[in-house]
Amino acid sequence: MNRRTFVEFLGGAGLPHTARAAAAKPRRVFLLENYYLKNGTQGGRIHQYFGQALLPAMKRAGAGVSLYLDALVAPHMPQVAAIHSFESVAHMLAVRETLAADKQLAAALEEWERHPEPPYEHFSYTLLEATDYCPPLAA
Repeated sequence: MNRRTFVEFLGGAGLPHTARAAAAKPRRVFLLENYYLKNGTQGGRIHQYFGQALLPAMKRAGAGVSLYLDALVAPHMPQVAAIHSFESVAHMLAVRETLAADKQLAAALEEWERHPEPPYEHFSYTLLEATDYCPPLAA
């Protein structure tokens, strides 16, 4: 066996196991949301929306654990991060569909957005897949 055949052997060795594992059990996923704010009313309004509307709606929709974190990169750049855990991508999509139909959440969202100042400056979403050794997110 030379180097080339050894590398080809190793490259294909893990494929059957990986394919079986992926088919057997869907992977947990995390949705990381970053909200970039400016000083003013945005911080208080986002905390009110998350605490009084989104978190209860996520529980009603059957989502996993959610974490909400404040970050102050610089005094003029406040940020809020939300991390939501889901059993799979399909579970995340089902929860998002349930949230879209939630009338209480829609009313709270409208209230959050009703202000001369926007609710946030910009935001980003990142979908993360959990590894096999990743512990579950705990409340």
